[in-house]
Amino acid sequence: MRIRKILTVILSVFIILSCFTNVVFAKYTIEHKDITVTYNGEEIECADQAPVIKNGRTMVPLRAVFERIGCKVSFNKGNITAVRGDETVTLSIGNKNAQTITNGAKKEHVLDAEPIIENDKTLVPVRFVAEALGCKINWNANQKEVVIIDTASWKKDIKENAPIADNLLSAPFANAEENIIKHSSTFEFDFKLKPQNKDVKKQSDANIKLRLAFNGQTHSKDNKKKMSYTVNVKSSGLKSYANQLNDKEQKQKLQKLADITKLNLEFTLDEDYNAYAEIAGIKKLTDALGVSDSLKNKEYLKIPLGEIMTEKSGLPLGTILRTGSLWDGIEQSVEESNTMFTQTSKTINDIMLLFKDMLTKDQTEIKKENGATVYILKEKADGKYPTCSAKLTVKDNDIKKCELKASSDYSEISNEYGVFDFKWSADVSLSKTNQKQSKINVPTDFAELEIK
Repeated sequence: MRIRKILTVILSVFIILSCFTNVVFAKYTIEHKDITVTYNGEEIECADQAPVIKNGRTMVPLRAVFERIGCKVSFNKGNITAVRGDETVTLSIGNKNAQTITNGAKKEHVLDAEPIIENDKTLVPVRFVAEALGCKINWNANQKEVVIIDTASWKKDIKENAPIADNLLSAPFANAEENIIKHSSTFEFDFKLKPQNKDVKKQSDANIKLRLAFNGQTHSKDNKKKMSYTVNVKSSGLKSYANQLNDKEQKQKLQKLADITKLNLEFTLDEDYNAYAEIAGIKKLTDALGVSDSLKNKEYLKIPLGEIMTEKSGLPLGTILRTGSLWDGIEQSVEESNTMFTQTSKTINDIMLLFKDMLTKDQTEIKKENGATVYILKEKADGKYPTCSAKLTVKDNDIKKCELKASSDYSEISNEYGVFDFKWSADVSLSKTNQKQSKINVPTDFAELEIK
């Protein structure tokens, strides 16, 4: 890993925790394949009849696709009716006329392609029916995929099964509104490694412990943020491990990192989610990583955080975080994008499943305290996700306070360096106040972090 990338990770991790889980968006191309249909990242089985293109329109088997979307499908003398909630779509075989009913309001339509019968299967124009049911349709020409994205399904599932997650996703962002979020947290890491490679002189185990204690605040105003944190660092075992390395340069860097006991993190975040880190507060870190010379005569280091997150996840971070809430951001991003394909919709779907599984009704207690609604997440340890507990205080549809405890344990994991055990725990407390402070200015004199 290049030194600049290491610096990027260290300086970005705390900001990223407040935005999104970082996932990898893998692009791929297959030249020869049948047309497939995916729904929220999962392929729909069309074993008896594959989708076909007729007169430039993609036709899909009715039952296989629309029952997967959650429709109740019925036939009556050549007429087809698909119903989902308050939405009804009516079509006829061989007829380009169609009707939709939304919350009781009827609307007539003329289709580009009429429903047909092929191999005893009813095929319908996928775009019209899916969009009539409130879904987004994208066509991935490289993959020959019809991509159906259904944000309403995600919202319904989360609201019914994980109300605390729905509240988090619906909470308004504090972008334009001026406020201060005070933050206190502790992260502890316990890393044990049995070295098994040529860079290590002897096969003695490494036992590294690291404790990071953050204290500070985030000031939001005019779609900008000023983040000020003191980080107290306590580590053990790092020098011992460094002494085992043959690489002199890496050894020196680890030894310098082990000597760091305190960092002062000062970040400014602009409207495009570029982070500007004040170099003076992280000088010990840049010295240890050997990059201080490239930052000489500059006060700030610019980190293109929005660009990094968008590239890695496939999700338009800037668009999402500039809307009213996470739900608004997801819906707007899906609606505006014609290139959001299966992998990205699967990423969002996996995040929704994570929210639902970790924040279920059974794990959540809801009560009233001093005019506010308090959501309490009871400790859950099922081995599938990190063990966590949380308390969220909401008043006037606004999150006022959040307390979180989480931990996880990964054992006997092998990689290129050997076999390691890894444990981590976090204790986070956030509280929001509406205070007035000075204008947030974005730095103009900075060194740019090169991402390669």
